[in-house]
Amino acid sequence: MLIRALSNEDIPAWLALAYESDEIVGKLIPDIDKFYEGFDDYMADKISQHEAFMAVDRVSGQCLGIIAFSQNNSRITFLAVTGGAGFQKVGGKLMEIALNQLDNTREITANILKSDEALIRQERTLYERFSFTEAVNPAIEVGVPALQMTRPAVAVPRPGSFHHNYANYIAWQDEKYCPICAGGDVGPPDTTVIKELTYSRVEASMLAAQGLLWGKCEVVCKKHYIELHDMPVHELVGYITDVQKVARVLKEVSGAVKMNLEMHGNTLPHLHTHLFPRYLDDPYAGQSIDYSKIFPQPYESKAEYDFFIEKMREKLSE
Repeated sequence: MLIRALSNEDIPAWLALAYESDEIVGKLIPDIDKFYEGFDDYMADKISQHEAFMAVDRVSGQCLGIIAFSQNNSRITFLAVTGGAGFQKVGGKLMEIALNQLDNTREITANILKSDEALIRQERTLYERFSFTEAVNPAIEVGVPALQMTRPAVAVPRPGSFHHNYANYIAWQDEKYCPICAGGDVGPPDTTVIKELTYSRVEASMLAAQGLLWGKCEVVCKKHYIELHDMPVHELVGYITDVQKVARVLKEVSGAVKMNLEMHGNTLPHLHTHLFPRYLDDPYAGQSIDYSKIFPQPYESKAEYDFFIEKMREKLSE
């Protein structure tokens, strides 16, 4: 099963999924056409705002389910799973994705139709599984009697990756809106540009040395690319040559046993490479690096950090 954002090409599949509930809705409303008034505009809005996701069978390409939501209103606005797909499995995965995108420090609401049909009972069970409870006040969903479900606010920190920030992440893939290309403050306040190279610049921070590793730094591509495979060959060779040079110098300056190089781009899509020096006494023996750890900082003093910056500049200039 693949979860992906919807595009305009998915509108027929969305409509077909919505029509699957017509038999239930038809029992609750005299004119079912009223239920779909404005639905085309609604779908277009959700797609353009990156607030609709689809579960797809990877082999057949079949739509298994769709969820849509409103970040502004802190609300699940659509949830449906196609018959036979496994409501709790598919719906549960879609709910996880939507809750990751919504601000969980606010109350989140959703309406479900007021019906004893098996499908509606499954939907209610799913919401309850994710800590939604029925509100006291009755609700109306597009003219149909409904139950309002609410999920209380919880003190859950919201990380910055696309898993929690999809709309902004998609916007930042455009060079015009990329925080790095715009020259905005996208890193820690003490970010230091160590050296401008031909295809990149090298940056480090004392306050946010990810993974608590002495000498951790990044090589940021000067031109705006998202994926390594998007780069023309000559740009690719130039950038990787810069990364190779920085890694060689960093290993010498830091005294590391091994250099770990990682390309993520899950928070800022602009292409950059993290360089992590690994030591005999680092806290990840036999493990991957926990780059969320930034405290306590690995430098004994500001003077030691300045020494690191100075040595890197010296060696990179040779």
